[in-house]
Amino acid sequence: MRFELRLPHVGESVTEAVLGPWLKQPGDRVTKFEPIVEVVTDKVTMEFPVPVSGVLTRILAQEGETLQMGSVIAEMEIDSRSSKELTENTDSMIDKEVSQIPLRDRLGSMTSGVNVGPTGGIFQDKSADPLIGSSTRSVEGSRIEPASSVYSPVVARLASEYGLDLSSITGTGARGRITKRDVLRTAKGITSHVTSERGGQLLESDSTVVDPSPVRKQIAAHMELSSREIPHAWSAIEVDVTGLVEWRERNKMVFEERHKIRLSFLSIMLWSVAGVLRSHLNVNSSWEQDGIKLNNRCNVGVAVSTDQGLMVPVVHDADKRSVSEIAVCLSRLVHKARTGKLDVRNVQGATFTLNNTGALGSVLGGSIIPRHQAAILNTEVIVKRPVVMSGSAQQEIGIRSMMNLCISFDHRILDGSQISAFIQDVRKMLEAIGPETSIQ
Repeated sequence: MRFELRLPHVGESVTEAVLGPWLKQPGDRVTKFEPIVEVVTDKVTMEFPVPVSGVLTRILAQEGETLQMGSVIAEMEIDSRSSKELTENTDSMIDKEVSQIPLRDRLGSMTSGVNVGPTGGIFQDKSADPLIGSSTRSVEGSRIEPASSVYSPVVARLASEYGLDLSSITGTGARGRITKRDVLRTAKGITSHVTSERGGQLLESDSTVVDPSPVRKQIAAHMELSSREIPHAWSAIEVDVTGLVEWRERNKMVFEERHKIRLSFLSIMLWSVAGVLRSHLNVNSSWEQDGIKLNNRCNVGVAVSTDQGLMVPVVHDADKRSVSEIAVCLSRLVHKARTGKLDVRNVQGATFTLNNTGALGSVLGGSIIPRHQAAILNTEVIVKRPVVMSGSAQQEIGIRSMMNLCISFDHRILDGSQISAFIQDVRKMLEAIGPETSIQ
């Protein structure tokens, strides 16, 4: 029995995905829940397992294509046992079946994860065939088969960028379809022979075009949308964290012995920020079409740099956690991010983002606000420098540990006075920590 394999719906906020490499080829046998293709969503990269057993007969979507969740990507000839399990409503059966699989098994192995938005619009030449930009289309219940003259959005866009005539390219995909690799291979063959004349000499091209990874493309699209949609404003203050540094130095050995993890400054920063967010719901909000949404849960995303790209795992209900609980949670999430083991739950639901740019040596900077959030806070590097001490009868200069807090905020939601009140409360909380402070 023929069975259409569709991209699964993995969450309400995930509407489309970029298809990664196929792990199986036509003619290969696959068993139920075995990974068949990599899928890059706006949250994570995952291996998609098949919901039934059978033989992969046709691949209808190629690597690099951007597809809506639920799109048909392949066909299988399924086993008699799987055929019996099918009901009259195939889609309902599959949705139910997939939903019953444990989330970890349903998504397979996460190779990377980024808290980014969907990709940009589909490239389409208005003078071209209206089917361009879709691998298959349904018309009153019947499917229109892809033909060699129908190109995916990625193929059409790349051909336009490189100035290539698609009719001159031989396709290696199903039914002779032109794939992303076919276009890039052709473009590489042309650019490798490009020369320029300078001073009577022929020299090789001074530049090389590098195809971004799917994760990098998702990050780029999200950053572009955020920069375009959100009116960014920016503010910064300096904080005297001398007492905090002394407190950590005094407690880090005991903490490591008790919890078997390192006590990081980031854990303390996150604990402080989450505590302040409770009384500043306007900062813990987002701009929506029907108004400003105030979030009652404080779910703080933390930017983590990995070999696969930027990931933002989320500490849920951070305002209800102690420093030690946050430290343990952060350690686990960072490890999962850097070993490719994040799942969708780890990267969804952030209401505010903390970006520890100080770990990179940064002293001042402004980050791009994630979509559906009101602000993002940079914690910069802690440096020792001479500071004029206040509060004494005579002005004195002391060597203090100083750090800058830099915040980017959505000016549709927040004004300077509101964001100043928030960041000043964070400063007060951090500066109140001293060597003798009791923090759980």
